[in-house]
Amino acid sequence: MADLLDHGDERTATLRAVARAAGTAAPSNYPLFSDSQVIMLAVVREAFADLTGRLESL
Repeated sequence: MADLLDHGDERTATLRAVARAAGTAAPSNYPLFSDSQVIMLAVVREAFADLTGRLESL
């Protein structure tokens, strides 16, 4: 999902864009992501988990 932000800002991480990136239909994402704020929270959590892993490996 973070790749979606490489081409814009948080407005590019729409339910439709996430579905396209995942190769699924947009309606299949509604159980996972109810709106764009939930998508952004998932992106932030993923980024912080990656950062934590990198810092722990130092």
